[in-house]
Amino acid sequence: MTKKWINMLGGMCMAALLFVLSGCGKEDLVGQTDSSAEEGAVVSTVVPVTFHLQGEDLSRALTGVDFERFDVKAYIFDSKKEKKHGLGILGKWDKEWSSFDFADELDENQANPMEVINEDFIITLKSYNSNVWLGSGTETKYQYKVVFLAAPKGSSVLPEPSKGLLVGYDFSYDEALTNQFYWYAEENADNAVYRDVVEILNNDADNYDDIAFTSDINDVWVKLYHQDGEFSLNVAQNTLSEGDRVKATKATITVGNVYKQMYLAEKEISAGDKTFYTQCKTDEEEDDVQTLEKTFDLNLASGDQSLTIHSLPQYEGITCTIRMHDDAGHTYYENSFGTDAGVKIFPNMRTNVSLSATGFNFNIQLEDDEWDGLRQ
Repeated sequence: MTKKWINMLGGMCMAALLFVLSGCGKEDLVGQTDSSAEEGAVVSTVVPVTFHLQGEDLSRALTGVDFERFDVKAYIFDSKKEKKHGLGILGKWDKEWSSFDFADELDENQANPMEVINEDFIITLKSYNSNVWLGSGTETKYQYKVVFLAAPKGSSVLPEPSKGLLVGYDFSYDEALTNQFYWYAEENADNAVYRDVVEILNNDADNYDDIAFTSDINDVWVKLYHQDGEFSLNVAQNTLSEGDRVKATKATITVGNVYKQMYLAEKEISAGDKTFYTQCKTDEEEDDVQTLEKTFDLNLASGDQSLTIHSLPQYEGITCTIRMHDDAGHTYYENSFGTDAGVKIFPNMRTNVSLSATGFNFNIQLEDDEWDGLRQ
């Protein structure tokens, strides 16, 4: 393990004598030093952190991530504490950690976001940095939130952050957005997003020689779960007359008041006795929401039908219209409900509403959290 040193120097008194803080030979901090520093003056302590990725595919059972089918990226956000030194003045650590911002001080060989290419993935993260010379400069401690996102290859929904107008990235953790999502803009499109947010916290020690990450940096587990939800309309056979069941070969579902964008970061939402962590972006402008539409083959002559469409979460209620028609466009049935019906979409869950000859049944059921079978 590389021996750690620091270039924090004392005041300029006594002919600007230089001294190095004691305890520099201590070996309890896992990491390595920056070899670019001159002899006896180390710039930073960096730590390789190993992430193990798991994902869900057609069921909620976690399996390995299929990198042939999914693009996976790691978005790294850092929070800092600083100790600023002036000439002859020994600084003190900040009382509070800064907000998490998109990290732009990673190792020069690492991009942000990083392309994740296998299930056991290593990111080198800095836990401590010193830029002090002749008693003046800054010491910095770091901690991180790493957001892992996955989406089917070719869906083009994972965000690409850009530089701000002045300096750094205009991409803070709380306001980080994905690109716009258009589910079923094409009939077979799959823009579903999977996510996990992992914290790599700092032990916040005052003595630089004891500063370390609190996480088990060799085994950080990442669980990529669906961030979208499903709306399922279960259409009873008796919704149409016996004669019309044969004629209506198509059903078009139109779902409205659903969001285009979602936060990259976790946003905690409470609903009843459950807590959900996907929140969508809205400034209460019309262009924050969109309408999704999908046409299904319909065969009510054979029995009840279940029609399912994906959506970003919507905790304020969706709108829905169903139209049953033939290939020529002749309509045999049409019905709809608005946001006042209280039909909501939750991440990684399916919302079930039923339709029969008497109309919609809003005794809404959410299938439970334990899903032990394939999506149908």
